[in-house]
Amino acid sequence: AMMAHLKQQVPGFRQVIAVDRQFELFTRIWCIAELLQARTSHLPQALKIHSEDSVALHHTELEDIDVRNAQASFEPDREMILAKVDNVDAFNRDIRRLIMQPKY
Repeated sequence: AMMAHLKQQVPGFRQVIAVDRQFELFTRIWCIAELLQARTSHLPQALKIHSEDSVALHHTELEDIDVRNAQASFEPDREMILAKVDNVDAFNRDIRRLIMQPKY
């Protein structure tokens, strides 16, 4: 995949995730697919959030993020992407950690 290739070719390459104020990015399956690809490629990830206040405002739902609830316009896309997640609970924990302990 392109991310793995870029990681090998570009020193310091990482995924930068610009998150909307409502954290809707984490409810869309194709956004989840990009996070999954970076994880699979062992690519460092950096989260850019609007503010700590945004995290505080959405804290409850962020702690309960579950990629199984992500939405898609086309249901087979959702099923295909979720099938690629080897351990959903571990992936959910990784996403929560990424949000709650962002690396800038």
